[in-house]
Amino acid sequence: MLEAVSPVRFGVLEESAELLGKDAGAEAFAYLWSNALAWWVFLVGVLLFARVFWGYAARSRNLIIIAGVMMEVALFEAQYGLVQALIPTLGVLWADTGAYLGDARGTYINRNHFAGLIEMVWPVGLGLVLALGRIWGGDVYAGGGYRRRLKNFLASDKVGVQLFLWAVPVFMLLWLLFSKSRAGITGAFIGFVSFVVLTHAGGRRFSWPAWAAMLAGLGFLLFYGNVIGFEEIVGRFLMIDAHAGSRVDIWRDTLVMIGDHPAGVGLRNYEAVMPVYNAHGPLGIKFTHAHNYYLQILAEAGWPGFLFIVGGFFVFWGCVSEGYGSTGLRWMRCGFLSGLGLVQG
Repeated sequence: MLEAVSPVRFGVLEESAELLGKDAGAEAFAYLWSNALAWWVFLVGVLLFARVFWGYAARSRNLIIIAGVMMEVALFEAQYGLVQALIPTLGVLWADTGAYLGDARGTYINRNHFAGLIEMVWPVGLGLVLALGRIWGGDVYAGGGYRRRLKNFLASDKVGVQLFLWAVPVFMLLWLLFSKSRAGITGAFIGFVSFVVLTHAGGRRFSWPAWAAMLAGLGFLLFYGNVIGFEEIVGRFLMIDAHAGSRVDIWRDTLVMIGDHPAGVGLRNYEAVMPVYNAHGPLGIKFTHAHNYYLQILAEAGWPGFLFIVGGFFVFWGCVSEGYGSTGLRWMRCGFLSGLGLVQG
């Protein structure tokens, strides 16, 4: 079976057995089977946790609490990133590192990991703001002219809270920009487009106050970002040919690995096998991941595992997109799905 589904792995075993002067015997598809087994057990554990979590999040109050906690964590990271961008010599907590000085990265050593958190969480924040607006709005959204709606809104005791909630995603995006992570900035834009598409596909429309608030937030981003300086951010995108090409090279080498191992090299085996396929990247650099989750899953789990894991994710995505029928929770559903749907680089 191994010879049929993973001929390269079979060839390595046959040559090794010949050099050692003994029979290869039965072997696993994975090069390091203990790593693969541990991560399959971990994935099953995640699946069981997701089943329990699904039941907890089915209640609107619990879902709002979850989103609120996520926003608090992301806001803390963004504020920490603000200080790092304004004080370039500031490191990360107690870690003594000279990497990425002057870039917003929160408690993460790598600014791309900080950007990955913000790009996934900020659509959740947008959905939470709109959901609470619908839940708290009452007569503000229930009809009447714009003057009546504005009067009711300003008279509400929750105006300050709503304005604060609107400000949180805006500040998160601002400090995402100053992480200078191209993948993170691009992912945040894709997340917003995904949010708009999912919202309109579900039959909802942004009200004019929502559009006005988002345009005001965009204006704030452009103004304040220009004051601090966009030069380095723009420069990072202009340098894409010099630096981002390395990721394309990693993907090309990963595709060769996939072609040689249709059944996969084993979960958490990418780091061990990649040096053999590193034909384009600098020698001596250990690539621990493929900078693309879909390619990495395909390389490690093979086509059967890829269909199981990625197919299961999209089944989950579709199930969630049909749930939570109340008006407010539709916004949050769109926010969570927009964050989940991003391809992390």
